Amino acid sequence: MNANVKRAEKRIRYEAPIVWGNFNTENYYQAKTYNYSESGIYFETDYAPKVNSNICIKPLNYLPNTNGPEAYQFYEAKVKWCRHLSAKEVICYGIGAQYLVKSQTIDGPDYPCSLCGENISYGKIHSIDDFVYLCSTCFKHFNSLPDGMIKRNIKDFLIGNVI
Repeated sequence: MNANVKRAEKRIRYEAPIVWGNFNTENYYQAKTYNYSESGIYFETDYAPKVNSNICIKPLNYLPNTNGPEAYQFYEAKVKWCRHLSAKEVICYGIGAQYLVKSQTIDGPDYPCSLCGENISYGKIHSIDDFVYLCSTCFKHFNSLPDGMIKRNIKDFLIGNVI
């Protein structure tokens, strides 16, 4: 990153372990943060997320009532950029992500599943469309359906697009 780039917010140097994963998945990857700001975070990992995708970030050293990334248990963020770091000995990517949501809880009920009604904490929500949230079980079942009329009708029903 060019050191002359003007930033909206000051970057704060901070090294700590995190795990992260794509928003609608249960797979998490190890990573290490190197700096953060009020609106985003930089971390390095051996897996490259897609730019503009939403990801979940979970600090491994949760410390409530502190400043810094460890003050929250869960973040939803948008990947703004991803660069291969060729100077490293192993395959590694530098990721810049912008925070969308910061949450103090992962386990408390926040939203009802649009299909079965089970309460889902924000950190475990799977979204198939705007305002349609599924628990992990319903999400797996929905995704296992073949693309076609039945899947489309279920999605339309959940969205409310039925006559």
